Amino acid sequence: MFIPSAGLCNGFNNINSGMFGYLWTSNLRLDNSNYAYYLLSYSDHLGIYNNYRCHGYSVRPVINL
Repeated sequence: MFIPSAGLCNGFNNINSGMFGYLWTSNLRLDNSNYAYYLLSYSDHLGIYNNYRCHGYSVRPVINL
């Protein structure tokens, strides 16, 4: 799976483009649906974290066959 290092969008500004890849998952936190989980990649690191859903992370569409 290719994860682009697109950074994140904060208003009209693109932050960390070319360095960090943020990719939303479809999973919400069970205790607070204002938060969702995302995949963070940079250098040799890959991790799953959660943050407010209003952040401008990338979305990778998937076709369910």
